[in-house]
Amino acid sequence: MPPDNAPESLPTYRWPYFLGALVLLGIVIGIMWTLWSIRMTTDQRKERERLDDFGHPKTQTNEVVQ
Repeated sequence: MPPDNAPESLPTYRWPYFLGALVLLGIVIGIMWTLWSIRMTTDQRKERERLDDFGHPKTQTNEVVQ
C-alpha cells in the first residue's frame, strides 16, 4: 500500500504537445521554403539562358527603325 502523501498519478502537461507541434510546423515551413527557393532559382536560370553576357537577348531581329 502506497504512503498517504504519495500522488496517485503523475500530472499531465500540455506544453510538450505545443512544443512538438511548433517544431513540426517549423520543419514543414522550412521544407516548403526550400522547395520554393529551388523553383525560383531554376526559373531565374532559365531566364538567364536567353540573355548574353551583357544582359541583352540572344535572338535579335533584323528590323530597321526609320
